Amino acid sequence: MLLGDAAHPMSPVRAQGINMALRDSVVAAHWLSQAHNTRELDKAAMRVEQLRLPEIKRMQRLQSAEASQGHRLSQLTAARWILAGLSPLIGPMAGAIWRARQGPLRQGLAGALPAANLAPQRTNSIS
Repeated sequence: MLLGDAAHPMSPVRAQGINMALRDSVVAAHWLSQAHNTRELDKAAMRVEQLRLPEIKRMQRLQSAEASQGHRLSQLTAARWILAGLSPLIGPMAGAIWRARQGPLRQGLAGALPAANLAPQRTNSIS
């Protein structure tokens, strides 16, 4: 099973590969540990992919948008000079907007690791 960058390359913008690999491994460990035969293992692997794909695609889109914005800004020398000159006025607002956009990249997609799906399974033990 491939996890993290090996399974879904991430842009170096905001460097999320390791974060996605860790989140992948949590889901994979949960579902694969419950498989007792090859058929269950195949189903578990499909479930891991099904659970992880929405967040991975969302993170890749966010990274792509961030990279595109940086590329566009790098092409506009005059805009960079103007923004630099206005930074005392617009800096706090720009910072707040930037931090809000970075939330999903920093914290992952809300609900991508649902607690109900990852809770340890209770077993009845004989005392």
